[in-house]
Amino acid sequence: MNNTRESILSAALHLFARCGFEAASVSQIAEAVGLTKGALYRHFSSKRDLLDSILERMAQRGTGSGPGTVCAGDGCSCCATWLLADCCCECMGGDLVP
Repeated sequence: MNNTRESILSAALHLFARCGFEAASVSQIAEAVGLTKGALYRHFSSKRDLLDSILERMAQRGTGSGPGTVCAGDGCSCCATWLLADCCCECMGGDLVP
């Protein structure tokens, strides 16, 4: 179950960074890890819960690609940076242009 949760967090991080939080859907995240939406909701109560979990880990462990980060894939630091920038921008009512 813990590996599934980690896979969900990693997929969500990449989709949020690529598409933006608002545009990324729970269906896309579930599909990326081979789950149904219902199965994903057994691990996280909402898309916002996913984001909160990612941001909490980033705050605890930093955004680098060292051990224990949300994602161990290439470009993780870049994904985390884009995610934070996008979230901040959305909160201020603007759009982030890559």
